[in-house]
Amino acid sequence: MIARFDRRGVGGKCKPWFVALKDAFGANLGNLSPDMPRPIESDFPKALRHVRKAVGLTQEDFDEVSSRVYISILERGLKQPTLPKVDALANAMGVHPLTLLALAYCKGQTADEVRRLCEQVVSEVESLALSA
Repeated sequence: MIARFDRRGVGGKCKPWFVALKDAFGANLGNLSPDMPRPIESDFPKALRHVRKAVGLTQEDFDEVSSRVYISILERGLKQPTLPKVDALANAMGVHPLTLLALAYCKGQTADEVRRLCEQVVSEVESLALSA
């Protein structure tokens, strides 16, 4: 038998999702809270929006790659794209996918930050004995 999940608490009022889950599953969820940090320490939404605007594209201009709604969802950080989608988005904007990812991981998005990140990546690739 499958248990039904009901968010309604006493008096029929909806509980926040994290409270309802804790009530339903107890201690098995650990320290679940709505303020938990995102699992990936990047700012992909900001980078995507920045590059899109810098190259003069609108969300509608991605119709060959994705819907305007999906681009909006990505720019608001509601979803994270897959690597093939990052590649397609970067291609549509005429930039290398690493450009988009570098801006996502450089919080200030300055040229110096990107340069330091690229130097770190080159050093790590060399230490792994891979040819770039």
